[in-house]
Amino acid sequence: YIDELADQRWVLREEGSGTRAVFLDYIKEKVPRLNIFMELGHTESIKSLMQSGKALTCVSALAVSEELKDGTLYRVDLKNFDCRRHFYAIYHKDKYRSDLFNKFLDFSKGMIGESMECRGCRDD
Repeated sequence: YIDELADQRWVLREEGSGTRAVFLDYIKEKVPRLNIFMELGHTESIKSLMQSGKALTCVSALAVSEELKDGTLYRVDLKNFDCRRHFYAIYHKDKYRSDLFNKFLDFSKGMIGESMECRGCRDD
């Protein structure tokens, strides 16, 4: 459970980060105070620090997919924890959508998965 890890040292993105905001909002009822050890402005910096094994973080699975694959970082599975961030593609629904634009949308949906919703999309 997330509340069992609240006293561990946490490294989070800086104030204003969407991932940080979603994570803190999700845990606020379960964790009254998180031990934020450090705040960094770049996910790459957080990943480097995490490889020392001295702290915990919450970052996008997409951002650490290679490190999870090669074993330089590990995922901690928690009970009753399903924190998700949603992404939106917003564009003018009546404007021409080129093949390149449609390929970009498809690529983005594939990379991000179910957490991406398109506003203005029309089913063709």
